[in-house]
Amino acid sequence: MWKIKPLNLGKLETSKNGLTFGKGNGEKQEVPCIGWLLTNAKGEVVLVDPGPSDDEQWGTKYHNPFKKKDEQRLENVLRNDGFDPDDIKICILTHLHWDHAYGALKLHNAKIIVQSQELRYAVDPLPPDQKHYETNIKDRKPFFLDFYQQIETISGDCQIGNGLKVVHLPGHSPGSQGVVVTTEMGDYLIAGDLINIMENWNSHPRIPPGIFYSLEDCYRSFAKIENLKVNVLPGHDWLAFEQFT
Repeated sequence: MWKIKPLNLGKLETSKNGLTFGKGNGEKQEVPCIGWLLTNAKGEVVLVDPGPSDDEQWGTKYHNPFKKKDEQRLENVLRNDGFDPDDIKICILTHLHWDHAYGALKLHNAKIIVQSQELRYAVDPLPPDQKHYETNIKDRKPFFLDFYQQIETISGDCQIGNGLKVVHLPGHSPGSQGVVVTTEMGDYLIAGDLINIMENWNSHPRIPPGIFYSLEDCYRSFAKIENLKVNVLPGHDWLAFEQFT
């Protein structure tokens, strides 16, 4: 059995229709960047989505208005739970967008698990997606190439360990993936940005994220989650912190 702890790694300001497709145009929201610390009784530690850059100015210039306090830096958040970035041996990235994957640069001892389809797309994304992977910045290589040698690619669903499984959930990006975690309270799905906020999931019909690669894939992935019979954990919703207090 695993324990799940959501980590507050900064916050973004965005228009709500960037979270919920077709809803909330012009409505501003501040949302958290959430990492997920997974631990078990065997002493195993897994980190899902180590979060964005520490540089508020950089994040705001190239992405969204972005705020990050010193105590929200990955190393400081981990140390609150008795860990150091070098203690992390496995890191799972739901996708390679900057606000979920930048923190992997601090995980020097980690194997970083990414869908092969996501890595292929990240190096040559379509124009609207270039900013998410930072392939559009002149005179600077994309950040994820700095941890390229640590990446282990998988294709599709994959058992990572006892009570820990990665499921391919394309839609937000081609290689988006979720993580199914078995806990004493049941099975939880860390859904990444297929489900930004619980409104995406709790609405009927479901609402796709405002940023997507394939609308059809979003709905196929929603159907896949329904069949999993899991509790859903969103990628950018303050409600995530209330589930494990």
